[in-house]
Amino acid sequence: MNVNDMTQSKYLAAKDLKDGQSYNEFTLVISGVVSVEMKNQDSGAMETKYVLNFQGADKGMVLNKTNITTLGTLFGDETDAWAGKSVILFAVGTTDKNGNPVMGLRVRGVPVQGAKPKFAAKAPTTAKEQAKVIQQDDNQYDGSDPTPANDGSHGNGGSNDPDRIPFA
Repeated sequence: MNVNDMTQSKYLAAKDLKDGQSYNEFTLVISGVVSVEMKNQDSGAMETKYVLNFQGADKGMVLNKTNITTLGTLFGDETDAWAGKSVILFAVGTTDKNGNPVMGLRVRGVPVQGAKPKFAAKAPTTAKEQAKVIQQDDNQYDGSDPTPANDGSHGNGGSNDPDRIPFA
């Protein structure tokens, strides 16, 4: 018996995106946001949490501050306006409140074909600025996706079938 089968949750977790040794990404359409009363794991007190639901998925995603901020930036402050919008759901390495490494869920926008950037990066013009760029070169983000799907299909479980959602 697999340990993951023994710890099922009615909400999405990073392990739901795992396929063997890798984590897949999924392009999903938001169906809405609901508030849910949940027990705080530390205090035992009831608190309001917000759950992002997706079309075709049985499990919703409990939103944390990071994902709420991302969604608000992408789609605006009114959660009613998020329904029908597409996001990419992916897993990322992070830490829990005690500093222990864990996998967490994140969302990001779906790239729009032919979209132009809203701003252009300013090229370094002075020797000091150029030296700073050279120093930072080893730490620069190269624009590649840090968590690519197995076949480049934006996840969907490594399948080109957009209707295949393993947690549905």
